[in-house]
Amino acid sequence: MAKRRKKISNTTKVSGNAGAKSTDSPAIVGASISAVIVAVAVTILMAVSAYARNAPWTTELSVWEDTLEKSPAKARPHNNMGFTYHALERIEDAAREYKLALRANPAHYMASFNLANAYVELERMEEAIVYYTRAVKLSPDYAKGHFNLGNTYKALGREYEAIAAYDDALKYQPDYPEVYNNLGSIHNDAGRLDEAVEAYSLALEQKDGLYANANNNLGVVYAKKRDIEMAVKHFKAAIAVDSEYSGAYNNLATLYASLGRYEEAIDKFEELLAFKPDDTRAIKGIALIKARLKGRL
Repeated sequence: MAKRRKKISNTTKVSGNAGAKSTDSPAIVGASISAVIVAVAVTILMAVSAYARNAPWTTELSVWEDTLEKSPAKARPHNNMGFTYHALERIEDAAREYKLALRANPAHYMASFNLANAYVELERMEEAIVYYTRAVKLSPDYAKGHFNLGNTYKALGREYEAIAAYDDALKYQPDYPEVYNNLGSIHNDAGRLDEAVEAYSLALEQKDGLYANANNNLGVVYAKKRDIEMAVKHFKAAIAVDSEYSGAYNNLATLYASLGRYEEAIDKFEELLAFKPDDTRAIKGIALIKARLKGRL
């Protein structure tokens, strides 16, 4: 089976001694039993939640299975069944159905686009490029197809092809802030800081400044340019838009620490830990600052 793309997760594996035996402390044993009961309850709740989340898609799957029994040679039901499998995270099954849709109708641009998306999740990036390219050839004004093609080139480090794909997306959809944000990232990675500022600023302009990621990215570029005032301004703006944007908290705290503004740095790290207590960067950041301050005594 092809390797699945790792998904971003905020969960952390925690180990402990909840199940350890104790012969002289009933309270500890009682706490352990309670912990097991809670863990089982949480597991049941998670299973119920997953069932509730997947139930509509399972019903949808039944609908398209029935449709395919009646019309097995049509592209639309295969594409829609693939999309339903995709929603259920059955990516291999989704890819199979998208291929059947294309076999039924090779000009079905959305099936090609969806198949490319599936290949990205399966980390088959070169195949994804083939089908994104096919999708935009079939439907040249499909800006999202150009955008995803650009993202795939970007992930492979193919900078110039990514920029060309993003430019095509903007040609058909000039108001596309995510494209400008990603162009900014390419320029930033290449050290073209002025071009990065321009691209990120356009992304923010198209969202009236309410774009946390672009604000954070702009803060990073201004920090590189040693424009501290603007860096602080944009990190704070990112947090104002998304109060749980851990990257912006970390970046602002790290900037404060680099300036010797240790109390402000610790404050930001602690604000972050209030909603994300296992953030290792914040934990290490506070420890380093305290060690540095202790060394001064």
